[in-house]
Amino acid sequence: KYAPEKLKEYLEMYATRANIPKVLRAAEAACLWSELVFLYEKYDEFDNAVLTMMKHPTDAWQEGRFKDLIIKVANSEIFYKSITFYLENKPLLVGDLLMVMVPRID
Repeated sequence: KYAPEKLKEYLEMYATRANIPKVLRAAEAACLWSELVFLYEKYDEFDNAVLTMMKHPTDAWQEGRFKDLIIKVANSEIFYKSITFYLENKPLLVGDLLMVMVPRID
């Protein structure tokens, strides 16, 4: 009846008209992590988008999107979690992450 693989396409076209909180819950229940990150970004919940990308990197990871979102994060603790994540999973790209984060780190 439902086609989860078409959700991303649908969201890109109708994200402004969708009931985002309801779709967020449905995407999380269906384990559609990439779509969940997209919805969090549209709903301006950057902290949750970054945390979802770090919790489910095989499904939701996009390098450029992560760097765009990490500078919009409100909780500074997520900065340190992201650095730890990079050290464990992408050690060669830690320098790139730090260059993006320099204006926000104290």
